[in-house]
Amino acid sequence: QGSWDYQWCTEMTQPFTQGTGKDLYYCPNGTYYAKQNCSHWDFPSLAVGCEARWGVRPRKEWASTALASKRLPTASNIVFSNGLQDPWHPGGVLENISDTVVAVVIPNGAHHIDLMFSDPEDAAYPDIGHARAVEVVHMRKWVGQPARVLV
Repeated sequence: QGSWDYQWCTEMTQPFTQGTGKDLYYCPNGTYYAKQNCSHWDFPSLAVGCEARWGVRPRKEWASTALASKRLPTASNIVFSNGLQDPWHPGGVLENISDTVVAVVIPNGAHHIDLMFSDPEDAAYPDIGHARAVEVVHMRKWVGQPARVLV
């Protein structure tokens, strides 16, 4: 449970599935899934669980509606970083959208590796250092820009 479970139930509903006996993920004792098909995503049952645990009902489309999916025509000054070793990366922005909304793909990276403190082991993975450098370039550029006043 915990805070991620609540966030999943209220904002970030995604089709998580359970794996098989040969996988890192396992069926939770057949609770929602038939043991022979653990990979089935049963949203109605998961929604019932959210209601029982948190008193909220997930909105399946909330993230794509509220966050505009990957349609960001008016966005600016965003660097989306995605490590290809992260199971979340298929939902990420993997290509530049504009000159100011850029994607940094880290082939050897996992979930937010670029935001962690650097480590001597990083030298074995130059793509991680490169991603951090690209992010710093963009942040310095943004800090140097005058603020836009929206009227």
